[in-house]
Amino acid sequence: MRVNVDISNANMWGSGICTFENEILNRISIQNPEIDFCGCTNFRRNVERGSFERFPFKISYSYIPYKLVYNYETPICYEKMMKSNSNLNLFCTYDLPRVQYKAPTIATIHDIILQKVQSENKELIEKYDQKVRHAIKVSDHILTVSEATKHDLMDYYDIPEKRITVAYNGVDYSKYKKNYSSEEKGLLREKYSLPEKYFLYFGSIRKHKNLENMIIAYSYLPINIRSEIKLVITKKSIELEQLCHNLSISDDVIFTNYIDENDKECLYNLAYATIFVSYYEGFGLPIIESMAAGTPVITSNVSSMPEVAGNAALLVNPSDPESIAEAMKTIVEDKEEYNRLVDLSAKNVKRFDWDNSAAVVSKLINAMI
Repeated sequence: MRVNVDISNANMWGSGICTFENEILNRISIQNPEIDFCGCTNFRRNVERGSFERFPFKISYSYIPYKLVYNYETPICYEKMMKSNSNLNLFCTYDLPRVQYKAPTIATIHDIILQKVQSENKELIEKYDQKVRHAIKVSDHILTVSEATKHDLMDYYDIPEKRITVAYNGVDYSKYKKNYSSEEKGLLREKYSLPEKYFLYFGSIRKHKNLENMIIAYSYLPINIRSEIKLVITKKSIELEQLCHNLSISDDVIFTNYIDENDKECLYNLAYATIFVSYYEGFGLPIIESMAAGTPVITSNVSSMPEVAGNAALLVNPSDPESIAEAMKTIVEDKEEYNRLVDLSAKNVKRFDWDNSAAVVSKLINAMI
């Protein structure tokens, strides 16, 4: 039995799709030693063929350009293009080549943020929607990462429930439980100019992430709290810096440069709390990453975030800065509540295990081949 697995996003470090792809593909190859897995990708500038050699299966590298087959209908069979006849094709993304598929195919749709929030320009929304519709059309089954997103897909695209399987994102719990030395913590603080105590926002600065309301909420905090606990944001933009200036909180908000992947766990570990108040998420990885580090979370009461946070976070209305500010104030002033959230977080995060998620994908693969 052979299964072709797409690895086109495996080196796009920092994205949720990349994380899912690397964690799931490595594990399903171990869980299914009887299956001949083949990693498949198309030629892309600046992506070296050898960079995929870390995977425990052979790689098939097509010299047909990525831009061609992902943007234009191309009269070729996927299995032929990849020189790999298979019993199944697995994609950990919604972005599938616009080719023909002989074997049953699984696509993964992580979210429909652009369609639900409508926060980007019309052209971008339409392009994303076309790719999702193409994935649904050519796939026999859809993977997604939360029950909330499953129901969004069912409602928005009229997909029958039996065609969708949920495989949660996970977290490598052991990575977040390292005991960092004072020297390691000091070096990280110096590297990113981190204050002694801070609220952390970790993620992109796309509009649906709602950073404006988060910053406004922080500005509502009493000056004694802002003096003690700064706000660290792991991306920067002129617009957000100007907002901080207009609110007279520029000295209290730190925008970092790009965070190295190896520094992420310590960054969460050092934070007083994580603020993640998006308007919409397909899952919300920072929620469980923060919880794994023992750092409490304030997150939104919409879409997938309550599902992922369980009873272990403070939930707020993302459209109401006062609601966000009140939760930030509570988590500072109520030490009993803070400690309760730390304890609940340690229990909640254990629901999200990459081995379990890979087992869900393995079960689906075996049912389809």
